[in-house]
Amino acid sequence: MKRKRIARMRIIVLSNLAWFAVVSMLLFAVQGMNQRLLSKKSTIKYLAQEISWQRYAADKARSKVASVPRLQYMTSIMETRDPDFHAIAKASWKWGKRFDVSPYLIMAVAHRESAFDPLARSYDRNGSPLAYGVMQINYRVWKDQLALDISKMHDVDYNVEKGTQILKYYLDQHAGDVSAALFGYWGGSLANGRYTYPPRVLESKYFTVENNPVPPDIVYTPNVVSQ
Repeated sequence: MKRKRIARMRIIVLSNLAWFAVVSMLLFAVQGMNQRLLSKKSTIKYLAQEISWQRYAADKARSKVASVPRLQYMTSIMETRDPDFHAIAKASWKWGKRFDVSPYLIMAVAHRESAFDPLARSYDRNGSPLAYGVMQINYRVWKDQLALDISKMHDVDYNVEKGTQILKYYLDQHAGDVSAALFGYWGGSLANGRYTYPPRVLESKYFTVENNPVPPDIVYTPNVVSQ
């Protein structure tokens, strides 16, 4: 009797263990399925977001395509109508980005210095050539420091490049103070006590506060009598 009872107990235990194993396997399988479903859901969500972003980017790009012909037209008109102005604007952007100087500031200086005339030239009291080109670069002052080539002084790209380097020099010297940099560009202590140049440049329609790092209300007070 004891042996039969022990045998039954063993059968019951084994059957319970087998049932437990089957249930555990089923639970494990269900859990794996749930994880896979969650993974699929997150993947689907991510893909949906990605597709939505790509669709937004594509729509945004399409909206700009319509303006391309207009920009091409305006560019061709500008090149034809005023090639000098177009070349100066192009060079201002190019060298402004290269030397980290606002192209709007460069344009404002060119506006006040030469009225955008690449052939502009100024003379000293003795009638000798003093400054050249659209940025009115003083050849005598800068010829050695910038290794100037006098034969290129009326070339727009070359002149704007060297003029931008001079602006950068004075901006660095005065820690970004635009007024002080312009005063130096104009001649500084050699300007006979006049301080009218910086305000005139900053009042140019080609200078905008939004596109320049230092607003024009920063006033530089040199050791001269303002007029």
